Amino acid sequence: VLANTVQHVGQSVKIWLAAADLEHDIKAKKRVLRKALEHIPNSVRLWKETVNLESSAADARILLACAIEVIPLSVKLWLALAQLETPERAKAVLIKARRA
Repeated sequence: VLANTVQHVGQSVKIWLAAADLEHDIKAKKRVLRKALEHIPNSVRLWKETVNLESSAADARILLACAIEVIPLSVKLWLALAQLETPERAKAVLIKARRA
């Protein structure tokens, strides 16, 4: 039922998050959220949920770098990226964020 709903209401962040919550496997959750980002790439909430599922900081950084390309004015995404960096790199990230 939810898969059917997602096809008809593909722009609803809540429905995509509900679909991801129904998945028990992390890989399946990631797959659902990445599909959601194809439909709603400007959703900070979807990006954050997707990043939170990553077990490696390197993969999380890559996702956040993609996220800030899509939503360059999102303070939440810039701060999340800065938190994953060393203090020196975090400073560079925040300077870049100010220029965005």
